[in-house]
Amino acid sequence: MPPITADFKADSENWWQQRWAQSSAKREFENNTVKAPKGWSAGLRTDEEANQTSFVFTPGLKDSDPSGINPGDTLRGFRVDRTELPGVTTAKMTGATDEPWGLDALPETPYWEQKVDEIQDLDYLTVPVLAPIIVVPSPYNGAELAKRIKTHMASWLKLGLITQDTLDRLNRSFDSLIAAQTYNNIAGTREAVREILQEAYSHHRGLDHNKNEEDDDEHDAVPINSKAPATVPINRVAARTLSFDLMYLLTRAYVGR
Repeated sequence: MPPITADFKADSENWWQQRWAQSSAKREFENNTVKAPKGWSAGLRTDEEANQTSFVFTPGLKDSDPSGINPGDTLRGFRVDRTELPGVTTAKMTGATDEPWGLDALPETPYWEQKVDEIQDLDYLTVPVLAPIIVVPSPYNGAELAKRIKTHMASWLKLGLITQDTLDRLNRSFDSLIAAQTYNNIAGTREAVREILQEAYSHHRGLDHNKNEEDDDEHDAVPINSKAPATVPINRVAARTLSFDLMYLLTRAYVGR
């Protein structure tokens, strides 16, 4: 985005012009990058101290707009257009409980006010989602891309998306993939990708590379819990991530760099 170089106290008019240019650039980037279904708004929130960017989707404000997504329902149209390959991150799905029913009758004391605030703060469900995370090397290098996918995969353990045994098996296959790509060994690349995807697909009914972009089959019904070990060898969203990224890598290996 355009930087703000002017000093507000010394040159407030120039500062406001630069601030407007920065805000306009941010809005243009949001409009071109983050898409939402009709009746929803999409935007970005950036935490520079944490070096973190969040994609935010909220229901609209019109009476005709939806109030959210009811439990058990699904909605298409949430999209982020970026050049990075997908990785797995967490999404916080927040409920509408600004004034929880029944809690307004509690005593107006600091203790109970704190408890009500705590209930409101914890009113969300954390779920795994695909997000643009893995940067494709430029100039392209298949071995380096495989290393980046492997590094990202290691982060799934603390999120409870993969078990240690499964991670160990996949790491061995990734080591073979990295070696094959280093020496431009197409047959070795194909075999390593086959091993990885066979492991990923074997734990989820109906999942294959034809469905890695849009998976309509039954998903894992257990919410993610970052403090608990994985309840399945590998989460379905994580398996879809491997499928998409490795099919991209395999395609680049066949068509050339």
